[in-house]
Amino acid sequence: MNLVIVESPTKQKSIAKILGQDYLVRSTYGHIRDLPTSRLGVNVEDNFSPEYVVLGRAKKIIAELKKILADRPKIYLATDYDREGEAIAWHVTEVLKIKPEQAWRITFHEITPPAIKAALQNPRKLDINLVNAQQARRILDRLVGYRLSPFLWRKVRRGLSAGRVQSVAVRLIVEREKEIAEFVPQDYYQIIGNFVFGQVPGQKIRATLYRLDEEKVEFQQSFNFFATEYKITQTKFTDEKKVAELIKILSTGNYSVSKVEEKPGKRNPPPPYITSQLQQDAARYLHFSPKRTMSIAQQLYEGISLGPQEQVGLITYHRTDSVYVSPLAIESGRRYIAEKFGSQYLSENIRHYRTRVKGAQEAHEAIRPTDVRRDPESIKKYLTPEQFKLYQLIWTRFLASQMASATYQQLIVEITGRDFSGGDFSSAVFRLHGQTLVFAGFRRLWTMAEEEGEKDQAEIVRPAENSRVSAESFLAEKHTTNPPPRYNEASLIKTLEEHGIGRPSTYAPIVSTIILRRYVQLAERKFRPTKLGLLVNDILVKHFNFVVDLQFTARMEKELDEVADGKQPWTRVVRETVQPLEESLSQAKDIARQKVTAEVTTARCPKCGAPLLRKEGRWGEFLACSAYPECRYTARINSSGQPNPAPEMTAEKCPKCGAPLLKRHNWRGRAFLACSAYPDCRYTRSIKDAQDKLS
Repeated sequence: MNLVIVESPTKQKSIAKILGQDYLVRSTYGHIRDLPTSRLGVNVEDNFSPEYVVLGRAKKIIAELKKILADRPKIYLATDYDREGEAIAWHVTEVLKIKPEQAWRITFHEITPPAIKAALQNPRKLDINLVNAQQARRILDRLVGYRLSPFLWRKVRRGLSAGRVQSVAVRLIVEREKEIAEFVPQDYYQIIGNFVFGQVPGQKIRATLYRLDEEKVEFQQSFNFFATEYKITQTKFTDEKKVAELIKILSTGNYSVSKVEEKPGKRNPPPPYITSQLQQDAARYLHFSPKRTMSIAQQLYEGISLGPQEQVGLITYHRTDSVYVSPLAIESGRRYIAEKFGSQYLSENIRHYRTRVKGAQEAHEAIRPTDVRRDPESIKKYLTPEQFKLYQLIWTRFLASQMASATYQQLIVEITGRDFSGGDFSSAVFRLHGQTLVFAGFRRLWTMAEEEGEKDQAEIVRPAENSRVSAESFLAEKHTTNPPPRYNEASLIKTLEEHGIGRPSTYAPIVSTIILRRYVQLAERKFRPTKLGLLVNDILVKHFNFVVDLQFTARMEKELDEVADGKQPWTRVVRETVQPLEESLSQAKDIARQKVTAEVTTARCPKCGAPLLRKEGRWGEFLACSAYPECRYTARINSSGQPNPAPEMTAEKCPKCGAPLLKRHNWRGRAFLACSAYPDCRYTRSIKDAQDKLS
């Protein structure tokens, strides 16, 4: 009996059901060895050779695997289809001392009977280039972290960390905060005309001033910010008095319809998901964090029980940057569309998408359902609510990618005024631009189009060209130019991806790490740097600029890709980072120790009336009385930057001990109930409705 080794118990269960009793399937439960946690574990003098140690929890697993290795003609290493999976497979062969003639690597995009059986028919040897690329990333991250973190401990405070990619993400957020602070908003006015045409009671058109003579009244400004170009559109009308004078002049003109133009338009469906886009949409539509998204996707990939006899993976591998889809999957999807929605909803030709991500691995597939016939509603009873929502997102996106385009009827109406009393212009053109949906196409299934800003409009009236219209009224709408938006989880991942920083397996850890380290706060789904984040970023920019440089970090990612392709040795990539790091550490060793300064707020201490200070502590920001040590009042600040309300006694009793329950708030500012007998009783529960009565 041959042995199949995987890294996950759920994956083990799914594959064991597929292969039956002809194969023995066992799991490593993740990595079995890694660099040591208590020391550097990299011999810099010996060409960066790593010191790997067996993880404590893995010792029992290794012992069990060794017992069943004997007399196995073939050992199939079925870990995930990426560099991390290749590295786990390599570590397994090294630790268990599996003979080269025994070890075979099998890879697959999905955990289904056809995919697993096809993989077993096409085994290969371990790809040491992929192993080296993962090893180089691990050693790079260890060297940067282990050398920079102690420096930050000495110069700021203990417990801080810096990372090769996480520090770039923090810098993006810090730079955006500076761009927002430096942005100067400007008021401007849009002039709206309400026109009447046709027979009594008449039909109305609401149009916007578009042009005075040949000069457009709107213009666009571009700002070259740190990581992106930011564009804003405004009008040239910024003086309220002059706008009022202009409206008086416009009211004196004679108006007629100078242009009625109708033309068809269409919108093509989006491609199937890659990892970064799935994380972005799950954050945008489902409010899942990237970490949560990847955890749920892992469950869907590794296998879900659909009854006593069926354990199967519902989606393809979820760490991918390729939009390629296998011909069989495309054929299956197109057949389903024709049967379920009708042939008119099927795109005329097979849609092929081009991967736009830098360094994408085209051998991988996009994220798609393993069987489109498993529509979300039909398997809903087997899924958790979160699994259902994410599977539905993946399923609909894949099918939509092969559906017909949505078609629209676009209408442009221009109304020109002349014969004005006064003014330095002879004509004024008002324009109305709208569209109506003619055929939904992919939008019948992909309803996110409305949330993406493509909202349908009611039927637009069509006046006859050259017909006279009456100007009923004019008004000035005041607007203000907005600064660039703060990053949210979706836009941060998108920006990292656009600059070639990070890979499908690293986006979620990047986001969760910078929040965990308290360098940023996620308030109302927007990132803000903390005072600690601002200080650490300033130190890194000033003394270790290459670590937080977009181009340098992107080049490292590209070179890691080249290691994976066998185009350069991994040690060269590591050396290119270590040399400038050591030089920068030497130059910065004598800088003065710095600390996060407290900020005086306008709030007053509820105990003594002294001003409150906003300070940075081990567990994040908090408010403290400026009269310390005479007054020791403190209050936690939630993720929105506001102090949490004081605990309130409720009329409800603790179901465990009978003590009154308190209404408290967590660090996110969300209310929950907790026993007033804490710490003797640790009962808590969330507040799901507003029916809790306060005494």
